[in-house]
Amino acid sequence: MRLRHHRLISCLFAIFILFFSLPPSSRAGDAIDFGYVNWPGVTVKTQVAAQILDAMGYPTKLKMVALPVLLRSMANEDLDVFVGAWVPTMSGLIGPYRKQGKIVEVATNLDETIYTLAVPKYVWDAGVKSHADLEKFGDKFGRKIIGIEPGNDGNQIVLDAIASNTYNLGKWKLVEGSAEAMMIAVNAAIKKGEWIVWLGWMPHWMNLVYDMKYLEDPEGIWGTDEEVVKTLVRSGLPQESPEVVQFLRQFKVTPDIQNEWILKYSYEKGKPEKVAHDWIASHLGIVDQWVYGVKAADGRRGRSAVREAFSQAR
Repeated sequence: MRLRHHRLISCLFAIFILFFSLPPSSRAGDAIDFGYVNWPGVTVKTQVAAQILDAMGYPTKLKMVALPVLLRSMANEDLDVFVGAWVPTMSGLIGPYRKQGKIVEVATNLDETIYTLAVPKYVWDAGVKSHADLEKFGDKFGRKIIGIEPGNDGNQIVLDAIASNTYNLGKWKLVEGSAEAMMIAVNAAIKKGEWIVWLGWMPHWMNLVYDMKYLEDPEGIWGTDEEVVKTLVRSGLPQESPEVVQFLRQFKVTPDIQNEWILKYSYEKGKPEKVAHDWIASHLGIVDQWVYGVKAADGRRGRSAVREAFSQAR
């Protein structure tokens, strides 16, 4: 009896050692937790990345949260990945976590973007070509700038400009809401030929649907560097899930690709998971480049796993 007990303890100890000697990414039940903000571009982009990882045998979970909560959750190791970090606009929010070594930048996934205030072309033609022109026509705008969700970095740039009276915006107000609510307001104003100024960005379907212009920013409140979108991960992920992070380093899109995603999802009202699935199934040549050299969880080529998964699902 004593010998049997000793063997049982030895067996359990061996299992314990084997389990904890495995890299964390190979432990059963682990998932890669994506955080995303309710913006059309990052919503579909997150779905695309997650579905590719799922196909390679790396299960994922997706959680929509406000940007400050998302970054704090990554720092606390509650979320693993964010593929929608606009830099330099978000640098003020991201910077402290990067300095603490809690969040790591692994790639630029989109390097041709715009993020600033926008107006309809008829407003531009009437003389509003810069942030500095807004106050001259303040009455026509009702001294309101239409923003997106509270806590967003773009909103904060506008709020800071109002607080500091930059561009003489001290008497202006920011109307906060969702990106969808903002676009409803933009659509209604343009249909009536009314004056409106809003947070605009590219890629987004607004650039395909409306004749619009981005305002010049001589004071550089939106940053003087070109805007790009970064992929961020929590600090431990590269060591724990090297294959996942290799894919994320290679996951890069163009404005045309992201414009198509946003148009299908936000404008044509497709479900983000279906938009992502259909795009992947139709663009496996591009996906091949993203998963090049990446091994699936079962040791196969990632390319083979993705193609098998999406050929079966079609």
